[in-house]
Amino acid sequence: MNFCSWKDRKAAAADLRPIYEAPTAEEAARQLDAFEDKWGGKYPSIAPA
Repeated sequence: MNFCSWKDRKAAAADLRPIYEAPTAEEAARQLDAFEDKWGGKYPSIAPA
């Protein structure tokens, strides 16, 4: 979160929550892909490559 701007931190943190609360590893991977799609363009350092 250190690389994310202050105005986007709350939204990015909210989008991280489903990854950590996923009931299965497969669901967590899907949520991680969705997070990367949304935030990877704007903040490539916070989304996996």
